[in-house]
Amino acid sequence: MKKAVLWAMVFTLFVFTSSLSFADGPIDFPSCGNISYENGNYYLTIPQIEVGDIQGWVKWKMNWANAAWEVVNAGLTPAVKGEFYANGRYIYNSQKGVLFVYYQNTTFLDCGPVKKGLDAFIVTSLDSTTMTLISWYPGDDLQLTWTRSSGTSGDIVGIWSGTDGPNTYWGTFNADGTFSLTENIVQCGY
Repeated sequence: MKKAVLWAMVFTLFVFTSSLSFADGPIDFPSCGNISYENGNYYLTIPQIEVGDIQGWVKWKMNWANAAWEVVNAGLTPAVKGEFYANGRYIYNSQKGVLFVYYQNTTFLDCGPVKKGLDAFIVTSLDSTTMTLISWYPGDDLQLTWTRSSGTSGDIVGIWSGTDGPNTYWGTFNADGTFSLTENIVQCGY
């Protein structure tokens, strides 16, 4: 009985949401999605939803108490492309080779510094034109090499640029402890 009700609700949900439209255009569901059973709960995952130019995914959980699907997780897909921006403050300790960055504002959606907060890096080298950073967090193998046209060895202040796979970024570290980061996202999660 529960499975029959579940499938009826999935079909109804699919038909209803497929007929919705917004100012930017209709929602496009390329497939109905996947229903899974995990730890005594049913989940419906739709891996790709398009609303205008925005692409995302949604995972719902079946709530038997009120016979409704409840969103448990959602996000944007790696298809989110374009130029994104973040800024904030930083502290660089040249003796320890540690860089702390606090993002105060960010427009990044799914790739890059997506939320406000602290990030930490180990600076393995910093000369007049090249800086190599490794993420501080265990298990994160992010290593970036930034370059600038000129500067003082050991001094982070300046305008830096680099690549992260197919993506290009520019970072500015100011003498007053502020910084900004711009990245052109071509592909996220490569």
